[in-house]
Amino acid sequence: MFSRYSFGFLIIFLIAAVALAAPVPKYKPPKETEAAQLLKTLQGTWDMQTMSASLLNNLKLQQLQGRAVILANSTQRIRIDGDQWSYVRNVNGTEQVATTYKMKLDTSKKPVWLDLVRENSDTPYLQGIITIEGDTVKFCYITTASVRQGATRPDSFEITDPNSRHVLMTLTRSNP
Repeated sequence: MFSRYSFGFLIIFLIAAVALAAPVPKYKPPKETEAAQLLKTLQGTWDMQTMSASLLNNLKLQQLQGRAVILANSTQRIRIDGDQWSYVRNVNGTEQVATTYKMKLDTSKKPVWLDLVRENSDTPYLQGIITIEGDTVKFCYITTASVRQGATRPDSFEITDPNSRHVLMTLTRSNP
């Protein structure tokens, strides 16, 4: 009744019918890494609220060593766009980018490490730790010059050693 070819055709037809009727798995986009999630949260403009330093050698504020420098009425801001961290200041009513760094986050470290790297360089200019809670960011860091003088990356957001050369910056999200 059925020829050999007809039977083969029937088998192929049945396999194709089953394959077409099988549910197609839903596409699941790859999970975002912790660093990508943190970077997404940091996007935008941040107003600098306070900056405290253990040692203010390079500033003319040596009498304030170890105390918070409150930046009242400051126009200093940080703008984070993609992986770019820019210091923005107001000059005669116009915002101007003073310096821009590439951000390198290491979320495998606790607290999270943040290195800011200058353009055309692989060496971090600022090495620190970062935390974000709601609309507040804390960035505690040291400079490359401090590293050359023996300073180490901060491991907390408290500046207790007056010789550590750590700087703590507190930022709040700017209103759009």
